[in-house]
Amino acid sequence: MQDRVVIVEMCSVDPITENMQLSNPYGGWVYDNDLTFEQLAMKSFDLLSDKVLEHTDTLIFSSLEFDPVAKEKLFRTADRPRPNTILNSLGVNLIVQMSAKFKKYVDSYSINYMCATGLKAMEIASMIAKERNELVMIGCVDKRTIEIEIKCSQALRAVNHSESYFGPFDKNRKGFAVGASCSFIALCTEKKAKEIGLEPIAVVEAIKSSSKALTSTQPSDVQFINELVTSCISNIDRVGHWNAHATATPLGDDVEYDIFKSVVKNRDVPISSLKGRVGHCISNAALVEMIHGIKYFQQGKVFKTDLLYDKIVDDDRIITEEYSTDKDTFIKCSFGFAGKNSVAIIKCL
Repeated sequence: MQDRVVIVEMCSVDPITENMQLSNPYGGWVYDNDLTFEQLAMKSFDLLSDKVLEHTDTLIFSSLEFDPVAKEKLFRTADRPRPNTILNSLGVNLIVQMSAKFKKYVDSYSINYMCATGLKAMEIASMIAKERNELVMIGCVDKRTIEIEIKCSQALRAVNHSESYFGPFDKNRKGFAVGASCSFIALCTEKKAKEIGLEPIAVVEAIKSSSKALTSTQPSDVQFINELVTSCISNIDRVGHWNAHATATPLGDDVEYDIFKSVVKNRDVPISSLKGRVGHCISNAALVEMIHGIKYFQQGKVFKTDLLYDKIVDDDRIITEEYSTDKDTFIKCSFGFAGKNSVAIIKCL
């Protein structure tokens, strides 16, 4: 048996899984804001099976929403606070709640790779799973970012909360909407899955992360990300969907579309984004989008892009209706803040 890394369980709490279509003044759907981020995280965590909790050895968890009051204080008092320092010093209550569910000691780590956190965590988890023969859990949660972060982002032209919001790949976009969600993915090697009696859902065929920052909010240059993407793909003809990052910012979407054209060329590969429905889920963006990518592929479908009114280009591969596919592999991209970039190739079983 090959020592491939496989996803054995996944769960998400977000507007789609909760079948919510509430009004969001910034666009897309919105999850129940009455829940604290700890409650949102534990609601998703409680969906995990006892077998997965029993066999989890390592937890990699991230959120930018840990203790907003304390985090804002750090932003105001520190000259240049490090996100990892913020994450490692906050969110203790949530980690304690999760530890109680494991009923044993589990190694816990927190990372911050901004928009690409989920895929970076998967890259690290894949290495741990292979080297230690462990079951590794990845979790990410975010709600609304705190006011000071929104203001900083606005100042750097990354976010524009206006009265109207247009979906990803829309030339009339006015910025991205911040969403709310929580997701968990458990992975291990095929050998480990067989040992503990868990059925694989998907294979992590390739995953890579890399950084090349130009400014604090720009994605890296096209050539650099193009090399990252192409280094993951052994056979582009197997790919049935480009699961886009699509920030709904002019710079981000233009860069990603250029990469898409360069890699896919004239092939009939549909490209779509989930952000038009759930908003930009910040540290959880990659995981929630990947989970729904897998769920749709299990039905032989590709999810559509919602709230797209005026495409940046006349390309029918940017889909606004559900798309049928007979392929089993898709590419998940996360590009963005501070030049943090990740790419994964997922084969659905």
